[in-house]
Amino acid sequence: MRKFIYSISTISISFILIVGCLEFLFKNTPNYIEDLFEKLESNDSTQVLLLGNSHIQALGEPEIDGSKSFNFGVGGQDINHMHMILEHVLLKMKKRHLKQVIIGLDYDLLGYNFKIANTMWLDRLYYPVTGKLSDNSYGSILMAKSNFFRANRDFSKLTFLNSNLNSKNKALNFLDYSPCDRRAKEHSETKFDKSLLHENVKLLESIYFLCKEHNIRLTLINLPKATCYYEFYNKDLVSTAQTIIREFSKDKDVVFYDLWKSDEFNDEMFSDNDHLNKFGKKKIHLKLQLNSFER
Repeated sequence: MRKFIYSISTISISFILIVGCLEFLFKNTPNYIEDLFEKLESNDSTQVLLLGNSHIQALGEPEIDGSKSFNFGVGGQDINHMHMILEHVLLKMKKRHLKQVIIGLDYDLLGYNFKIANTMWLDRLYYPVTGKLSDNSYGSILMAKSNFFRANRDFSKLTFLNSNLNSKNKALNFLDYSPCDRRAKEHSETKFDKSLLHENVKLLESIYFLCKEHNIRLTLINLPKATCYYEFYNKDLVSTAQTIIREFSKDKDVVFYDLWKSDEFNDEMFSDNDHLNKFGKKKIHLKLQLNSFER
């Protein structure tokens, strides 16, 4: 019995020491979303905020109507976390000088969240700043408060192991050279759930009312994709999403620039199957500046 108690005690102490060491090692490892929040908070000249996934992230920070923009696009970001960011920026940071919010709204985002994408670890990256989680279970809260688990147990984030790696470089690593059939089907089928449509439209409405309350112009944009991506994207989803977004846009009097299969963009304007390169980005910048999109 004494030997058993000794073994249990040894294991428990060892476990506590390991956990303590991991937490210590990761304690000064801010993630790239924390970096973005910090950068935005210190920027008092931003009047246009871009929110969305890696497609909007690829646009960089265009000047629109003579106003500086800040790009808070994050690879894999869902509508719930766009709302979370905007709520924090307006209510906590009190960025009253914002004039416009541009939401990158791919059709598939209407049926997407971190859970269906199996990327719930991303949810924890927002927690240090917003104090909010999509998953409020006890285990999720514990992991969100843990430096080690919030870093998704990724030892490459420890900069002393790799001095060339930092969170800001990680934030820009969004290109995907997967075959376009796999990429398009992943977005429009594998990581899409019809049951989330109502929930995500409600989140869009909340974003709209937040903007309206603070006299901010809301703009929605579905960015173009490469030709082969369109071929394998679920056609039923296109029809459903177009109807939902156009009705929302008309009902709320919100501008929606839908560049799906726009003939103004060719495959030479893409870095991969669905991210614009510098030429495509420049064209979007110019059209945003001149407000010359067709609606």
